[in-house]
Amino acid sequence: MAIYFLGNTDWSSDGIVGRCFFQFPFAIFRPSTEKHVALVDDLKNCRFEDLGDNWLLSFSYMGYDFFIDSHSHGTTTSFIAVQPDCPDNVLLQIIGLFSDPMKISADYKPSCPVLLACPDESFPGRYFQSRYFRTIMRVVAVALIAFAFYSFFKGDYENGAMAVSGAIFVGVASSCSDFAPV
Repeated sequence: MAIYFLGNTDWSSDGIVGRCFFQFPFAIFRPSTEKHVALVDDLKNCRFEDLGDNWLLSFSYMGYDFFIDSHSHGTTTSFIAVQPDCPDNVLLQIIGLFSDPMKISADYKPSCPVLLACPDESFPGRYFQSRYFRTIMRVVAVALIAFAFYSFFKGDYENGAMAVSGAIFVGVASSCSDFAPV
């Protein structure tokens, strides 16, 4: 599951004030977004508006009004809730609805200041999802394989067999950690 940071930044444009709750660091391609929006039945009153080098999509979802402002030169896409008191679970649903045109992968972690929708930091899966930890595990597996070869050539078959089984265990554990739930 992707980790989303919900921001609480004020947004204002042409007299409309809202809460910028998510910023994606790339501009979304408008044709793919239009095609995607046409397939989502839950979005009401969808309207695209060209504003020069950016486009704005306004729509309603679950009784709340939203804007998506995609700025190609600034290479950002901002998600704005017109009603600042919109519940966080609705905001996360909006991000989820547009994750396909944004092509958000499961490991995308935007750098916004406030983390609201995320498992507790003490969750053990976080350590196993760390790329550094997985890399260290794979280096240990390679070192165990090297030790196993050394042991077999020296005639120490017992330590060689233990090193091979350790390398297999660490290698499988590091590969499985790629899919650890977060």
